[in-house]
Amino acid sequence: MNNDDRYNHNQVTEGEAVMRQVLQELAATGITGVLDATVAADDPRHYLCAANFRALIVMRRNGGWVADVLLRKSLPDGGPDIVGTPDASPFPTRRAALRAGHDLVQHYMLLAQAFFVGNRAFVSTCVNGQPRLYSLEI
Repeated sequence: MNNDDRYNHNQVTEGEAVMRQVLQELAATGITGVLDATVAADDPRHYLCAANFRALIVMRRNGGWVADVLLRKSLPDGGPDIVGTPDASPFPTRRAALRAGHDLVQHYMLLAQAFFVGNRAFVSTCVNGQPRLYSLEI
């Protein structure tokens, strides 16, 4: 199923605006979601990075609120073109679902720009000329 079949035009348009805002907020903190040039071509992070995020749609479903991240290109091997919060566990408020969607995008962006030393992942950012190094638990 293509994500254009699951959402109406207004939902996608609003979700694209929400995604732009989230990406701008994260970029201001040094989280760009830009892949390092050394990432292998078959690495799934190519699909879960800022360049492949299309929209963040927050909507009512199953008696609560969920957040869906629409991807420009589907995950490989017939994978989905949508990742999101579980439909079976909706949030009680729109705000909570939006926060969860924001956190999901942030998680994938951090993973996209991570570099690995052995089995540990690290992210380097720079905000206002101040470099920062984070260790990720994955």
